[in-house]
Amino acid sequence: MYKLVKVKGNEATFENRVTKQLVTRKFDFLHAVPPMGPHPYIPESGLADENGYVDLDKHTLRHKVYKNIWGI
Repeated sequence: MYKLVKVKGNEATFENRVTKQLVTRKFDFLHAVPPMGPHPYIPESGLADENGYVDLDKHTLRHKVYKNIWGI
């Protein structure tokens, strides 16, 4: 997995999170999204899956255990 560490002109530099090696690539269009994760209160609530997100059925968005909880 790589992390964006620098943008200069039309070149982006990424860092390998394991080896710390830097890689620079040219681009015409760059869409960068910051790292994301669940809010800390979700895993603490007992509603989360192993990744820390609300444990929802992917087809219905209804919680897998508590049928009165829905999410997006």
